[in-house]
Amino acid sequence: MAKLKKELGLSGFRNDWEKIQINIHYTGQWTKGKIAQFFKQFGITHQQFNILRILDNHDKRSISVVDIKSNLLENDSDVPRLLGRMVEKNLVNKSKSKLDKRCSLISLTQDGKEKFDLVSNELNKMDQIFYNLSKKELKNLNKLLDKIRV
Repeated sequence: MAKLKKELGLSGFRNDWEKIQINIHYTGQWTKGKIAQFFKQFGITHQQFNILRILDNHDKRSISVVDIKSNLLENDSDVPRLLGRMVEKNLVNKSKSKLDKRCSLISLTQDGKEKFDLVSNELNKMDQIFYNLSKKELKNLNKLLDKIRV
């Protein structure tokens, strides 16, 4: 099992609280890199997939950019830029609201739906990131992470 001190070239930590902070951040960045590699093979980013998922959950209805932003996992994302790239890839349509011209409405295109379905069918491969954990360890880790955010 790789040790955090060795991986980061550190001599030690002030205490266990510092170690867990660094470990969570380091592991989060490592996981984010693995997730990015997975989505790259489909020509999209994790944020773009998350937008496709949000739109797919709204059936064939258009939703506002504000609604999309409020449902994103990473709310610091530049949503208008992400949506612009998705329009260029023909994954989403963007139109003005008839009720409020200041509001843009976003909907899933047929290409976007096909991309979402394709990636969704392969998501189990992304689970391999955590295959070195048992089901019990996964449950415990999830409980601990939930507890941290309380």
